[in-house]
Amino acid sequence: MRRDLASRLRADGMTLFWTVLVGCELHFPDHQHPGEEYRWVTASASYVLDGDPITRVHSLAKRCRPGPVTEHDVEWVSRAADP
Repeated sequence: MRRDLASRLRADGMTLFWTVLVGCELHFPDHQHPGEEYRWVTASASYVLDGDPITRVHSLAKRCRPGPVTEHDVEWVSRAADP
C-alpha cells in the first residue's frame, strides 16, 4: 500500500484493516530435541488506516515455554498511532 493513495481510499469511503502475526522460536542450532529449554515468542496486532493516520487497534506479545505457559509479556514496540 502506497501511503499517497490513502486519500483515494477515504474518498471512496473505504478503510483498510490488517493484522500482523509473529512467531519466533528460540532454540539451539544443533537441531536436538529442545526439552525444557525451548522458548518461543508469539505476537499479534491489528491496525486501521482511515484517511491518513495509521492507528493500532490492539496488540499482544508474550514469551512462552513448554506447557504452553506464558513466562512473561513482551512489550509491543510500535507506536500506537502514526500521524
